[in-house]
Amino acid sequence: MITGNENKFKEAQRLIPKLERKAVNLTEIQENDYIKIASHKLDEAAKHVKSNIIVDDASIELECLNGFPGPYAKDFFKKLGLKIPKITEKLGNSKAKMRCTIGLNHNGEKYFFQGEVEGTIMEPKKETGFDYDVIFCPKGYERPFAELPFEVKIKESHRTKALQKLVKFLKEKNEL
Repeated sequence: MITGNENKFKEAQRLIPKLERKAVNLTEIQENDYIKIASHKLDEAAKHVKSNIIVDDASIELECLNGFPGPYAKDFFKKLGLKIPKITEKLGNSKAKMRCTIGLNHNGEKYFFQGEVEGTIMEPKKETGFDYDVIFCPKGYERPFAELPFEVKIKESHRTKALQKLVKFLKEKNEL
């Protein structure tokens, strides 16, 4: 897996134990299409690794902003961070959806797997955690991902849902 993010790798390795990590921060294109973003990341990753490649791109869609920031989530969080709950509160709608797109370059062919989880944006009780995990509360819970036990977080996460589809694909190919 190509990622500069150790947390993403740990979540993936839980489902694919033999997965190896190459810590490379890939150039991300600014694009509305999640598949195009993941495809570009696969192309960038191929410059660093010659074997099969897995990349990941996460996003969040705020209902009160008509799905924005979507794939621009990383920069949006860098600029606004913990102010986002106040924005959703002022707009009267805290509903959100987190999405993960996994890209796989398998023997020269590209495949894509998506997972999503619905929830709400909320004020954090503690301000430690990874990006949106601090303020995103998955549906059915009363606390954001960062405040849930790790095993609960990874069971419910958008990344896990995408990875489960990847694992199913790899098993069908007799790769796992």
